[in-house]
This record gives sequence, structure tokens and C-alpha cells, in this order.
Amino acid sequence: MPVQHIVWIKPNKATKTSTIDDILRQVKGLAHSIPEVLAATTGKNSTDRAMGCTYGAIVTLKDYAALEFYLVHPEHQQVGSLMRQHCSVLAMDYEHDG
Repeated sequence: MPVQHIVWIKPNKATKTSTIDDILRQVKGLAHSIPEVLAATTGKNSTDRAMGCTYGAIVTLKDYAALEFYLVHPEHQQVGSLMRQHCSVLAMDYEHDG
């Protein structure tokens, strides 16, 4: 069953919009460079219910085995490291039946 890897992103006060744009572009690019990624989307929050998080990302993976591969993949590690340098991050993973 597919797995959703959901990331809630709250940029640090000093983080520039151009930096966030670059990070989100890199997240979306993971769908083209990691075969286990079925889709990757990002966007700006449009609600007041996100506890201060202003951006989000959803990465859809084939299954939990693909998630484990993805989490240690060097490209994911690089984007994640950059994101954590400039943002507070929460993540959640869950399996769904389509």
C-alpha cells in the first residue's frame, strides 16, 4: 500500500523566501531522482490551523520499504538537512489504500 510522508514546515524568522522556494523545488525534484517516490507536492499553507507552519510537503511512496529507502537516500538527506537549517519541521508517515 502507498505511504504518505507529510512534512509541516515553519521557516525560521531569518529565512528568506528565496531559500524556502529553493528547498520546496528540491523536494519536488525528489520525484524525478528517486524511483521509489511516486509523487512529491509542496505548497503554502492557507489556514490558521497549522500551529504556525506556513508550508507543507507530501511525498507519496510505493510502500513502507520504499519509505525506509527514501529516508536514508543521499538526496533526501541533503534536502532534509538544508530544510532543518532554515526551518522547524514536523513529519508524519501513514499508509493508505488509495
